[in-house]
Amino acid sequence: MSELDLKSREDAFLSATAQTVTFAFQPIVNIHTGRCIGFEALLRNIDRLGYKTISSLFDHAWNKGLLNRLDIILRRMVIAQFSQTEACHGSKLFFNIDNRCLDSRDYQPHETSKLLEQYSLAPENFVMELSESNDFLAVRHLEESLQLCTEYGFKLAIDDFGTGDSSLTRLRSMPFTELKIDQEFVRGCTRSKEQQSIVNSSIELGHQLGMLIVAEGVQSPEEWDVLGAVGCDIAQGYLISPPLPPGDVPAWANSWKRLNAESIMSRAGQESH
Repeated sequence: MSELDLKSREDAFLSATAQTVTFAFQPIVNIHTGRCIGFEALLRNIDRLGYKTISSLFDHAWNKGLLNRLDIILRRMVIAQFSQTEACHGSKLFFNIDNRCLDSRDYQPHETSKLLEQYSLAPENFVMELSESNDFLAVRHLEESLQLCTEYGFKLAIDDFGTGDSSLTRLRSMPFTELKIDQEFVRGCTRSKEQQSIVNSSIELGHQLGMLIVAEGVQSPEEWDVLGAVGCDIAQGYLISPPLPPGDVPAWANSWKRLNAESIMSRAGQESH
């Protein structure tokens, strides 16, 4: 295959991805006040490209040497959508990054900085999520890459905490600001003492390292109450909202504000008796 044909195929893959995939935004709220603090951007429609999982899409891009180019395309799309959704203004955008991007020689966080400036988003409201399940500690230049990201003002979150094998010594030396407890442990915290013990330990560890704790996959009021009682800071899951198309976010925000206000008034009334 000629170099021209190869470039044509690469461009076609990236163009098809940009024209096909979309993002949904899942709200993330303060578990004690109910205030919405941000949204996680979740990739959709990859099946229309012929991929069964997001990982398989990223694996293909990695194998073709296109992962960073794909990542920048996705960042541009999601930052643009987020900035154009008025209900998201002033909140955090949680964006999942394939850990291998940080190990690429052409990884350039200044591209993200330029995009945030272009769309008038504060860098401290951009949170990069790295999944513990993908063994991010194996990335050769991880600490240098993460430090560079913080110099641009980005926040960093450990995603799916509890599913990997993180070294506590290395975690302590890294500038993570949020720790997201995997939904497997969250869903079991009301049924199993062992699961609740894992959640409690994760919260204690994260707080000791100066991180905010996010519980993923919260589905029931019982889970919400238990997590709040043991010191979790933030919640995400279907109890709050499923992932939403950008156009549905304003209606959810108005509904959530109303429900949250009614809940606060109800608790205040109960405490006054």
